[in-house]
Amino acid sequence: MMSETAVMKSGIILDLDGTLMDGVHAYEGAVSLVNYLQSLAVPILVMTNSVQPPEAIMKRLQKCGMDITAENILNPIVAMNAYIRNQGWSAVRCIGGEDEQRQLLNVSDTDTPDAVALLDFEDINADYRLLQTLMTLLRRGVPFLAASGSCHYTKNGVRQIDTGAFVRLLELASNCEIQVMGKPSPLYFQMAYQLLGKAPEAIYVIGDDVITDMHGAAVSGSVGCLIKTGKYQSGDEDSSDVSYCFENLEDLKRLIEKRVAF
Repeated sequence: MMSETAVMKSGIILDLDGTLMDGVHAYEGAVSLVNYLQSLAVPILVMTNSVQPPEAIMKRLQKCGMDITAENILNPIVAMNAYIRNQGWSAVRCIGGEDEQRQLLNVSDTDTPDAVALLDFEDINADYRLLQTLMTLLRRGVPFLAASGSCHYTKNGVRQIDTGAFVRLLELASNCEIQVMGKPSPLYFQMAYQLLGKAPEAIYVIGDDVITDMHGAAVSGSVGCLIKTGKYQSGDEDSSDVSYCFENLEDLKRLIEKRVAF
């Protein structure tokens, strides 16, 4: 059961692309839901697999009327940097554009890196030669981190290839495993819980992706609320990882306001 009272005692994780935003536009109900949750002083965290800097994401949200600061935005590079520090790696090869490289710790162009971070293949126009080099490093035992396990995302209503598609290709070709630091990684969700200061069972995860959002929430002990936008496909709501399903964010907000169980 979720009501206004229940929400006030919880924390909310909101997915970005496909849930709050469709490119530069906000989805129906996104602005009113965020403003309403803020009026209740509910802790909010925008948790995304996007490797855009938190400041850039903040500007996207604020331009649409959602007053969310960079401190309330978590992207996979933040998680990677914590992992890199813990491992003591001093030379990390970065697959991504200049914006991604500026965010990542200890970036190096060396041919013998301590680790490789797969952030974004789109901006660098990845080719076969690069993929072959990466597979060779994997086969040599170099640790790999990936920003996302998702094979696609939605931008302006169009499906786009995401980093997870390259992760699967490289794992299949090399027969080696890559550590995903974005959703649905339990490590990533644990960082989100620490930032919200709430136990997993007190967290509602709101998103459009049954794998990265709903499965990530379920295996981490949180409550998954599926929204029929973005990546949603008919039948996704039947997954055992989905606790609740809504047509849009406005419907979710109305039910909370009415203190109706869902």
